This record gives sequence, C-alpha cells and structure tokens, in this order.
Amino acid sequence: METWRPTLDEGMAFFQQDRWQEALEKFLAIRDRLAPPGVDVHIFLCMKNLGRWEGMIPYLEATVAPPNDRNPELWRILGLLYLNYERDVEKSFAAWKRALELDPSMGTKYQGLQVVYMHDSMIAAGMKPRIDFVDLATGNFSVGYG
Repeated sequence: METWRPTLDEGMAFFQQDRWQEALEKFLAIRDRLAPPGVDVHIFLCMKNLGRWEGMIPYLEATVAPPNDRNPELWRILGLLYLNYERDVEKSFAAWKRALELDPSMGTKYQGLQVVYMHDSMIAAGMKPRIDFVDLATGNFSVGYG
C-alpha cells in the first residue's frame, strides 16, 4: 500500500493563496524528491513572507544559482544573511558586488551598499572589518573598520 505524500501542486495551491506556513510545510516535505532550485525558490519566498530569516541561506543560495542569478535584490538579501548569520564580511561583500553589478542604482537605494566601493582599499590599508549591526527587517547594516 502506497502512503500519501505531499505534491508540488498542494504547495502551490497554498502559495497562491498567500498561506505561507502551509505552503512552506508542503515544499519542505517534497524538497528531497524534487531537484532544487525550483522548490527552493518557493521555500525562500515562503520564509521571506513569514519573516523567517534564520535557516534561509541554503534555499536562497540555490535560488540564485545559475542560470537564475540575475536578480540583484536576491543577492542583496543573501549578503545581509551572510553578514548576520555567518558573520562573514567577505561573502557578504561578494554577494553585494554581484547585486551592484546587476543593478548599479542599488548603491543609491541602499546607502549601506556604498561601503562595497571602499572595502577593498580599506583591507589593502591593513584595516579589519567589523560588523556593528544588521537589521534584516529594514536591510540596514553597518560595517566598520579598525
């Protein structure tokens, strides 16, 4: 006798109704049977809508894998997650550089991203970056050098 298993269609039905938690549960339950990034995109979107930033990195990394790597906003968010959860300034800056490469106007939309332009010269001058704060809800962050 075959046991019932959730399907992508069930997850999509909840997703289309903005029922994020129920959709997330369905997508997580079928993830091992479906190859990322397809289901990972939906897991990421559910988690984002639920404000569940912790644990999101692997799904977002799969979401921005080539050939789906052209969304600068996703790269910006990935940089924030690296900074906040992994405390990895270099990975954060690599993600933000990709975001700015795709959309240079992001530097004016998100003032904090302008630190990317001076980061390499600060490192070359022997200064070490430190993370002062990260606010995932607003996207604000502060990286200092000393």
